[in-house]
Parts: sequence; C-alpha cells; structure tokens
Amino acid sequence: MPRYIAHLGSFPQLAWEEVRAVSPNSDIFLITEQAASVELVDDEAARSLMRILGGTVKISRVLAVNPEITPEALAQIMGEAEGGKKIQFGFAEVGRDHLPKIEAQSIKNELQKLGHSSRFVEGSRSGLSAAVLIHQKQVIEFNLINTNDDIFFTRTVAIQNIDHWTTKDRGKPYADRKKGMLPPKVALMMLNLGIQTQATESLTVFDPFCGTGTVLIEALDRGVLHLIASDTDKDSVVGTRNNLNWAKSILPGKDGAETKVYESEAAHVSALQLTNINLIVTEPFLGKQTPKAELLPDIFKGLEKLYIGAFKDWTRVLADKARIVMVFPVPAEEMMTRGWKQSWQPLIDKLTSLGYTTTSEPLMYARPGAVIKRQIYQFEFTKK
Repeated sequence: MPRYIAHLGSFPQLAWEEVRAVSPNSDIFLITEQAASVELVDDEAARSLMRILGGTVKISRVLAVNPEITPEALAQIMGEAEGGKKIQFGFAEVGRDHLPKIEAQSIKNELQKLGHSSRFVEGSRSGLSAAVLIHQKQVIEFNLINTNDDIFFTRTVAIQNIDHWTTKDRGKPYADRKKGMLPPKVALMMLNLGIQTQATESLTVFDPFCGTGTVLIEALDRGVLHLIASDTDKDSVVGTRNNLNWAKSILPGKDGAETKVYESEAAHVSALQLTNINLIVTEPFLGKQTPKAELLPDIFKGLEKLYIGAFKDWTRVLADKARIVMVFPVPAEEMMTRGWKQSWQPLIDKLTSLGYTTTSEPLMYARPGAVIKRQIYQFEFTKK
C-alpha cells in the first residue's frame, strides 16, 4: 500500500494525535516532530483524510526513500511519476536548512534531457503557498524531507483548503473576539479526538460553553447532524443560533441538521432535559487572559468549582461511554509565584469518582507569549 506524509501544522503534537485518532488502523508513525508517515490506499484516500483534519497542512505521497540527491536522479523520479505531460513544479525542502539549496534550473535541464517540458514555480524553501496549490491546479509540488534516519522524496497530493477556512472563520454573521477565542482548526482537532472513527451521523455533540458556536460549526462541517449548544450569555446564544443557521446554508447537505441552542449555566444543563449526549467538546470560561499573578490562586479556585459543578451535572445527560474533550487553562510558569503552583490533578481525582476516566495525557497548545496557556484533556464517561 502506498505511503504518505502528513505535514503537521502550528501545533504538531495536537495534530499528530488528531491523525492517530481518525486513522487508528493505519500503519502510522512520526518521522519528525512536524511530519507523520501514514499508509493509505491511494491519493483520493489522502484527499478524503485531508478534508476532515484541522492540524495537517498538506499530505504528500512518497515517491522514493533515500534517493540519490542529484538533479539527474530527482528529475528521473519526477518524470516517472508524472508521465509524458508538461511538469510545472515547485520544490520544498524540509529539515535541510544546513544543506545547500537544490537548484531548480539543474532539475529543469535534466527533465529536458529526459524529454519532459517543464516550468519551475518559485516559492519559499519550505514550499509553495496553499493559495498557489489550490488555485493553480496544474502546478505540482515536490518535497525533499530529511529526517534523522531517512530522506523522503514526495509529491504533494492534498492541501488544506484555506479558502474554506477563511469563509467559516470570517464569514459568519456573529463574531466576538472576547468570546470566540478557540481557533476553528483547534476546535476541529478537538472534535476529531472525540469522534475518532465513529459514524458522525449517529452522534450528538454538545458544547456547554458555546461562545460564538465555533465547535458546533466545525462539527456540522465534519458531518455531525445533531448539535446542542448552551451559554449563560444571551448574546452568545442568539449569535450561535445565527451562526449555525448561516453554516447550514453554506455547507452542502447540512440544511437538515438538528441544532438546538439554549441559555443555561454549564452546571445546570440537566434542567434542559437533554439525554444520550455522545460527545462534549468545549473551551469553558478560562478566567481573564491577562490576570495579575497575585489573583491567580483565587481565580483557579473559582474555576475548579465551576468545572466540578459542570462535570457533576453532565453525568445526568451523557450516554454511557460518552467522551469529553475539554480545554483547561494553565498559567505560564512565570505567573506561578510565591510558592503557588497550579495543578488540575485534584480535580481529575474527583472526576474519577463521578465516572470520568482520562484517556490520554493532556495536550498543550498556546499562542506565543500567552500568559494563560491551554491544555486539552480527554475523558470517557461510564454510567454508574
């Protein structure tokens, strides 16, 4: 079976866990911190996988492992891969900053000797932009990837659709930068950690801290047809309803999805008479993004009280073996002063007695320079 490389994005550890979650039966392993090797049936399977991922920026098919790094050898591989047609190509070099740059003109000359008409498309050393690869269908990108053990020569076959992401992020009618802090791609990665390989049509996904509805929009795009959201803020409730109605109108085949949005505290959603929820994916209230260090102990004490109350209430609405994927805030190391160290372990221990079991180590993601970082925890709930 052909082997492919998933090129991981800004949060590579999270992106790697996402790829593993949606393709557990594949022969899959990391080749660098930013790239994973995946066994897939063909290029169409790679494109199908690309369409459901949030953290992978492109997928390329392996053409050769440990080839001779000469213009003659690379041109030979490229010509065999593309047949007799004109080759319009870009070139990406990964893990090769310490080595001389591959000269495209030399490859063009060798392609000509082999009888191939060609044109080189200039890009950065890390590769062509997504815009070029999406909008110029005739352009092919080849990748030379150095790892500690091997060198892979690959051809890009799938690319993240930046136009689609821009539409979802910027086109929705309701936005609030103070409430909509969860990046859409991270929301999708969290959803995939929870969905794994389950049939999305049969799932009911709930976000009890919905904000602007980012999680639910991504769940809708992922194929989930039963969506529930709630928030304590009236503007968020109305805005999420509008955003979901908008999303149903622009996403093909989603106009019949069932969406319900309630005004409710996260610790009192059982009063809404919800039942058999399979998956909760949420970024809850995290406190102020730039708090004073001396206030952190009290802030986190309040957050722990909020979260434990929510988890207790959710036991009444969750299905057996339901999954929860949730963000927890973590202060930057320099914020934990005067002998105080924040830990979520006491809360995790309490959740065990309620039927929640952690299913993996927490995954960290944070914007550069963030005072409050984020850890993603995953739980499975067992009804008592």
